[in-house]
Amino acid sequence: MVNWKNIHQDFTPELQQQWENKNFTFEQTQAWINIGLGVNDAEFCVWLRDIKRLNSEEVLNGGNEESLREEYQRGGERSQQGLNTEDCFLLEKLSRESKEAMGISQPRVGGKSTQEFIKHLKDLYEDCLVYFDIQEKNDSY
Repeated sequence: MVNWKNIHQDFTPELQQQWENKNFTFEQTQAWINIGLGVNDAEFCVWLRDIKRLNSEEVLNGGNEESLREEYQRGGERSQQGLNTEDCFLLEKLSRESKEAMGISQPRVGGKSTQEFIKHLKDLYEDCLVYFDIQEKNDSY
């Protein structure tokens, strides 16, 4: 059995469980801690990994941890306005995916890419309805 105190002396079984529940291995956690993040930064690391699509080396080499943390905290401020952190992450991910879809298939009036993009947006809309357990008021988009 691996002793997570080998990563950092402040690791407790509860903190270890938090990281493991977020699908971080011992080695991945160690990499994040080794670049200067704290044992309490599991949520921040999830955001970096899943939303920003960065790994520990990219954060270290980019030298922009401070600006990334500020951006992450702004998301936390949004969560205080009624959405939990996971909801904010989901909305940010959906927004990013929509922008990526736009970049991949530039909408052209009447073109196939326009139809694909509209379908993509409708799918995202349906996913949001399910995720947020919203009863649809009407069927028009």
